[in-house]
Amino acid sequence: MEPIGHGAVRVRVVWVPAADDGRRGRVVVQRSGSMPDGPSAFWLSDPLPAGAVLGAGRAAAPAAWHDLLAGAPVGEVAGPVPLRPAERSALDALARELAGSDTAPGVQRPLLLATAELDDGVPVAARVVRFAGDVLSHAFDVVFEGAPPGLALARTTLGGSAAEDHETGTRLVVDAWIPVADVDAARPGSARGRVNLVVVSAAVPQADGVEIPDAAAVPLLADARVRRLATALAKDPVAAAARDALAAALAAGGRRVGAAATSVDVGGAGSEPVLDLLDGLVALAERAVDGDDAPIRVTLLAPTRAASALLAGDERLTAALVDYLLPPEDEAVTASLRRRRELRAALQAAAGGATGAGRTDP
Repeated sequence: MEPIGHGAVRVRVVWVPAADDGRRGRVVVQRSGSMPDGPSAFWLSDPLPAGAVLGAGRAAAPAAWHDLLAGAPVGEVAGPVPLRPAERSALDALARELAGSDTAPGVQRPLLLATAELDDGVPVAARVVRFAGDVLSHAFDVVFEGAPPGLALARTTLGGSAAEDHETGTRLVVDAWIPVADVDAARPGSARGRVNLVVVSAAVPQADGVEIPDAAAVPLLADARVRRLATALAKDPVAAAARDALAAALAAGGRRVGAAATSVDVGGAGSEPVLDLLDGLVALAERAVDGDDAPIRVTLLAPTRAASALLAGDERLTAALVDYLLPPEDEAVTASLRRRRELRAALQAAAGGATGAGRTDP
């Protein structure tokens, strides 16, 4: 992996207290920017007492921190506390810990913020901001001692904690907080909950002189060939040829069809049984020709009888799936996050009843 070219890198160091009395927690390091391994990457410590961070002293590894700031590949970081690249399960847990937090106090304690501008992968300007008012920040005083070759680091020391400095209007402090959306985006992909989403325009006024029936009157699955092809796709959700065959059958006669593979895996820990059960779902959405975002009808074709029974008996999950799969084109970020949270909650609520169910039934 090569360092990034033109762009910027931001490294945040945050203490996230555990959900008890705050005496234990984790050090979280986020590197964000136009990174080769994605827009965000995370390194996490094991859960440890706050006193262990205070006692870390000057046992830092500046070379690794310089690589973090330069956008270079970084594995484990030895100090001042041991940090490992975050796996999916750890990011799931971190997202839960940060969920619902809009401000830093009590949830995030930013300790250090470093930014670098890069030109052809070489840092040309950098700044480090320390929040000296938080005693834990002093464990990281030396992580950027010296500087990457040929670069002088500008340093800013703020006397208060990040929260206190934010209250006095320090704009840089906002960048020290880790957004939950960044944690969600950093989760590695999963094969669970694969869905083939097929969107069909309800009718075309004329196609070679033949009017296409209104989809509200003639459901797509009334066509035996469409039913057969949709069932075949549900049984083999990664088969592009099966998806293309279904799209071609639906397009016969002039319908407009869009087909794509997507996923309902939103990283909800504990919902894995439901995600496994839904793997292979085919969603047929019928829209009006006037471009209205709201579909006339959505049909969810489940891959197994068990999955069909789950969807038939869980209105909340079915509605959340439809809502998540077919958002308005101009949807705001806040609405998108709401849909994502609701689907995660619906999956987790359904997980208890789906435990032990599998894909063995036809």
